[in-house]
Amino acid sequence: MRKRIFISLLCLSVLYSANKEYRVITVQKGETLTKIAKKYLDDPRRWRELLKYNNIKNPNLIYPGRKLKLPLYLAKKPIAQAIFKIGKAERKPALESKWMLVRPGTPFYVNDIARTGKKSKLSILFGQSTKVTLQAETYLTISKNLKGESPQVRLRRGRLQAYINKLRTGSFRKSSFRVLTPSAVAGTRGTVFLTEVDSKGNSLVATYEGEMAVTAQKVTVEVPSGYVTKVEKGKPPQKPVKILPPPVIY
Repeated sequence: MRKRIFISLLCLSVLYSANKEYRVITVQKGETLTKIAKKYLDDPRRWRELLKYNNIKNPNLIYPGRKLKLPLYLAKKPIAQAIFKIGKAERKPALESKWMLVRPGTPFYVNDIARTGKKSKLSILFGQSTKVTLQAETYLTISKNLKGESPQVRLRRGRLQAYINKLRTGSFRKSSFRVLTPSAVAGTRGTVFLTEVDSKGNSLVATYEGEMAVTAQKVTVEVPSGYVTKVEKGKPPQKPVKILPPPVIY
């Protein structure tokens, strides 16, 4: 009797361990292998690895309703997570149409979209060094740079504030965090800055600590601490001017 119980427990243990290695997904109508790989593995080029793991030799056998095993070691990892929220904040995963409510701890993946409602605020943490706070009625996409190493956000409208931690020595952390807007690209070499996009796609970039490099129409201007530049859509950045003290960042 004891032997049977031991064997049963051993089988359950093996089954549990096996299930912990992958998750099962169902192919939806209109999904292709590349879309599935991009959605779940963060890279459309990894569809061959998905076929190999499921021991499928013919890619034409992927049809709506079919179950696929998604190995956890291939699954994409979050690039950031929500740490603070006031009011209404939502997240729309890549390649999906439904918006989901955001709470502290909600993960954000590459190509996810975040938005805030009226009188709302959302803080998102990238790694352990960069905190981005979205003000009310802000809309942005989370992504990575072309090399796929450092995070960046695409601000469609609204206002965001960013704070990049300092090292104990007081020097700036090395960061290539960038903010892309409809009219400019802002790359940070500082620790505290603000970016805003209006309804016409014009941008404001203000530096409160450190330095920003703002590029538009193949023209780059340096925005030192205590200065702001405006970029009208289709035009180069304006000469930076002095700004008021920074707003409070929660």
